[in-house]
Amino acid sequence: MRSLDIGLSALRANQQGLAVHGNNIANASTPGYHRQRMEQSARAPNLGDPLRIGRGVDVTQITRLRSSAIENALIRNASLLSQSEGLLEMAVQLENIFAPNDGAIHDSLSDFFSAAEMVANAPQDLTVRREFLSSADRLMDNIREISQNLNDLRNDARQELRSQVSQVNGLLDELNEINQRIQDAGTYRPPANNLLDRRDQIRQELAELIDVSVRGFSDGSEVAYLAGEIPLDGSYPDFSLQLEFTADDQVAIHVMPSDRELPVSGGRIEAMLTAFNELIPDALNDLEAFASDLVRAVDHQHAIGLPDGGAFQQLLGARGVEDVNQPLALVSDLLPVEAGSIYITVTDLTTGLRRTEEIAFDPATDSLSDLAARIDALSDISANVDLSRNTLRIQSSDTHRFDFSGRPDNQPDLTAWTGSSIPEFSGFYSGDQTDAWTISFNGPGTIGVTDGLTATIRNSDGDIVAELDVGQGYEAGTPLLIDDGVQLQFSSGDAAATDTASIAVVADPDETGVLAALGLNSLFQGNSPLSFQVRPEYLDAPELLSISRSSIPGDAFNMARLSELRDDRRGAIDELTFAEYLADLTANTGLMVQAAGNETSQLSLFQEKLQSDRDSISGVDVNEEVLAMMQLERSFQAAARFVSVIDQTLQEILAIGR
Repeated sequence: MRSLDIGLSALRANQQGLAVHGNNIANASTPGYHRQRMEQSARAPNLGDPLRIGRGVDVTQITRLRSSAIENALIRNASLLSQSEGLLEMAVQLENIFAPNDGAIHDSLSDFFSAAEMVANAPQDLTVRREFLSSADRLMDNIREISQNLNDLRNDARQELRSQVSQVNGLLDELNEINQRIQDAGTYRPPANNLLDRRDQIRQELAELIDVSVRGFSDGSEVAYLAGEIPLDGSYPDFSLQLEFTADDQVAIHVMPSDRELPVSGGRIEAMLTAFNELIPDALNDLEAFASDLVRAVDHQHAIGLPDGGAFQQLLGARGVEDVNQPLALVSDLLPVEAGSIYITVTDLTTGLRRTEEIAFDPATDSLSDLAARIDALSDISANVDLSRNTLRIQSSDTHRFDFSGRPDNQPDLTAWTGSSIPEFSGFYSGDQTDAWTISFNGPGTIGVTDGLTATIRNSDGDIVAELDVGQGYEAGTPLLIDDGVQLQFSSGDAAATDTASIAVVADPDETGVLAALGLNSLFQGNSPLSFQVRPEYLDAPELLSISRSSIPGDAFNMARLSELRDDRRGAIDELTFAEYLADLTANTGLMVQAAGNETSQLSLFQEKLQSDRDSISGVDVNEEVLAMMQLERSFQAAARFVSVIDQTLQEILAIGR
């Protein structure tokens, strides 16, 4: 009977072996499956057997062929690879948004300044002005489109984060169930290998979403941890992840119900967190720096110019503030404003005399209401806050007009002037320093008669700016060039040696930037890249463009200065020109794509190497399995023959006994 038992044990073992190899073949393409191997051991002989002959074979267990080192390396690399792939996808999308192509912002920026040059060369041509306005409109369209695309991309990242956190929570629920089943099975018998395979597969799927690390212990056991903190062995089952948005529109992953932040450092979730919290906001900030400084520079230049009709009787700001009584520096949606002076030129229509008024303004302490009150205190003009839009309104009396062109007063301060000849200034100052010039004579005399009579103009430091010959040979009323575009003429009459007169020459009529910030005579309206656009009144009436600084037909000095902004190196954008800054933005996204692409390629190659190493241990080779099955089949046939022989022998012995 012992011999029959030996044969039967062999049959059972070979049958189980065939099942194991068949199961391997069936799962050859199953993700996460580990090849299984049947472990056998010889049965011990009976204790009373003097020959110590064995009793056959036992199947001791079905072993999963698995390398912890390779599996753990795969998990770590999968997390890094998924993170790198996510960053690469975002970098490619950012690159596409800023990519220079036909009709892109790079072309529209160049077209804008080229059109401004054309207006400066042909200021009276309305067709050229319309082309300039169209180019400005296209440029603002591009800025709004990029801003919208970046915001859409950030919304996509937000939605993907929500989806990924939901996936993680679903995997965690399944993992808790698997862990419980493994624990229950281990109480009575070894857990089924398919449960262990699924547990490892969940770890791998989690690692692609969020960093998972596995720590081994001296007893051979190992525990996986989520983000290096939370064990995934079932000892901490009642938790989930949740997105938490901060007041500054940042997002973090929190562990519930403790509501503490989880320090994520891998997986696609980390890539989306980086994109949402850093990459896209940085791109938005770069775009805002570019667009805001461009709009501020153009609006500043436009605000200090004059349209064809000359100075203004009324101006209404195109940009409002949140609170008219708060300091402008605290109003977040305004273009940058600095402390300094604003110079308003007021012209008397009845006499033709101009006077320049200086208003000091500090945005750290002064509000829109303060500014309105200071302007309103000047004679012949008034100012108030339009409370329906929180904008500034300035208007003059019927007999006066105002502007911000900074033209020199045509008649200086004559308080210390006793002569009968009256000086008169013309032109506009093109210097880069605001100053005060003083006129004096080298002696008494008669304008155009006294030989050697000169008028000396000195700056505030006492340095001579110009010496003008106004003696014999000078024709009264003839303008003489002083410097930087300013001219001086004297009427006929006498000049005293003690005569002095002073005049302000203004380099920048708005040192503060408040005109652009409030949209007074600005080309654009809006407070952000999403809202910047050309003011519609200019599109309807291009003659309203402030092309000149004097309103003299053919004068395009202001538009020429605006076109020169193309080459202006701006402090707000890293001392670069607008084109250079835009090129840097594009180049940076390209470098980001290159870096992320290189990292992804390296991690992909390493992942393939690890997968190959894993397959060499845990993977199923169908040919090997078939060969093993053939060997088991032969062994099974031999065992069956052995059982048949033993059965026949027993039958013959029983027949003899009968």
